[in-house]
Amino acid sequence: MGIEEIQSKTYYKIKLFDHHHKRFCNKFKGMICASVKKNPEKLADLPKQYDIVEVWGPSFVPLIRLLQKPVILKVADCDLVDENLNVDYIDYDISMDVSVRPKGAKLIISYHNPDHTPSLNELHGIVRDMLAMGADICKIVTKAVTVEDNLIPLRLLAESKTPMIAFCLGEKGRISRIMAPQFGSLISYVPPTADFVTAEGQIVFDEWMKIQKMLARG
Repeated sequence: MGIEEIQSKTYYKIKLFDHHHKRFCNKFKGMICASVKKNPEKLADLPKQYDIVEVWGPSFVPLIRLLQKPVILKVADCDLVDENLNVDYIDYDISMDVSVRPKGAKLIISYHNPDHTPSLNELHGIVRDMLAMGADICKIVTKAVTVEDNLIPLRLLAESKTPMIAFCLGEKGRISRIMAPQFGSLISYVPPTADFVTAEGQIVFDEWMKIQKMLARG
């Protein structure tokens, strides 16, 4: 697949997503997300470059709303989900019941494989299952056992017309985290500092910005 075709597919996906948060969807950029598992008050000085915040519990939502940024609620317990929660996105694992959704929230359905990266065909099948469940955005996160595994989520992004987040976990998966926005991945999970790391292989904010600036210069 040539770079022109990849760019065309990427632009198409971002246009599908563009109506919801238009200013965040610059071509090859996506959104930079801070993920909060605990101590949300420490995000008071979140750098302005962050576009969105993911919270790991409904109780964090009111405080995070003070940052005046879109909010993703990552669901750990379906019983805690309320239709009246003030969030922009709700992220359910593919194994969960996704029937309850806060009013107006976009549905992210996630597949996580902490052991390995399945084949490209298998991942396309998982995406189809997510769409059948009503996903607005499909999220695919798999463990990179080898450096070559990074190519699979990048190819998935390039070949799909579905709004998507895809990358590999682990130290060997850092390449896919860095390159995923270039292939149309809509959200990059970038901890502000090491205290906010929620998964192996994440790249903290200062390092992330340096890398993306180098890529932008070509």
